Amino acid sequence: RFLDSDDKIGPGSIERLFEFAEDNGLDLLAFGAAVFYENEQLKEKFSSSADYYRCSKDLSKATSGQQLFAALNSICEYRANAGLLFIRRDFLKRSGIEFIPGILHEDEAFGFECLLKATRAARINEIHYLRRIRPDSIMTKAKSFKNLYGYLRVYMEQAFIVGKIKFENKNAERAALQVMNNMGRACISTWHRIPNEEKKKISTLTALEKFRFDALIGASVLHGAHKSANLETRI
Repeated sequence: RFLDSDDKIGPGSIERLFEFAEDNGLDLLAFGAAVFYENEQLKEKFSSSADYYRCSKDLSKATSGQQLFAALNSICEYRANAGLLFIRRDFLKRSGIEFIPGILHEDEAFGFECLLKATRAARINEIHYLRRIRPDSIMTKAKSFKNLYGYLRVYMEQAFIVGKIKFENKNAERAALQVMNNMGRACISTWHRIPNEEKKKISTLTALEKFRFDALIGASVLHGAHKSANLETRI
């Protein structure tokens, strides 16, 4: 399992997760988390995070990773955070799944691929991870080009995975496409939020990265125009 240096795991968590995964022959076991704040200001500002990692539905019966992915996405509880995944080492070696090096938000590609490729997976409604909300973290500080670049690289990797993987059914495929498109929207949203000095760093993209980014921008503009046209029609 994975643990960020800021965070904690509860006593007995590893033993509990190992036993459940072994007893059910799982490649991947997901679970819930709780958050704790370093100060009251952060608690007030990021209060929506308090229940973000909790589980509402029993999904502990072993199924395929794709079916679990679709089920989690359908109840808005899909979380790609690697700290919330207990993964069989042999599965990782066989599948060749690795983190994208040198970017932010790398969990979004890693967790995405793990769930879609796992043969047997489940999620238990138990908290086995404690996530710290602190000042000047990736989550709490102002967005920069690094965030945008991380979202872009993840979007590109997810598109590659979706293009090559064999989906079991349309539900899993639709869920994967929705998560991928959400990542594209996060990239564009970040572009509109970062200051002009950060936007200048777009010149550091490779030709392929720039092509993908321009395609996202173009799709965003077309989508905005379509929404405006629909609004005018209704008015």
